[in-house]
Amino acid sequence: MRIATITNYAYIATVVLTLTSGIALFMASSAEHRERDTVARSRTFDALTDALEREAFALSDIDDE
Repeated sequence: MRIATITNYAYIATVVLTLTSGIALFMASSAEHRERDTVARSRTFDALTDALEREAFALSDIDDE
């Protein structure tokens, strides 16, 4: 094989790997945003559940009196 052919193959491999790396970066960024939204939603649900439990407990105390 000639050195020019090997150089061309190396260049093609570099371009392919660079594009693959860029795609993986964008996919990871997208996943991070979805994860942050999910965590925020989970915290909201936890807060609402806490409030609901407190209200239910407070109402059950009123009924016992």
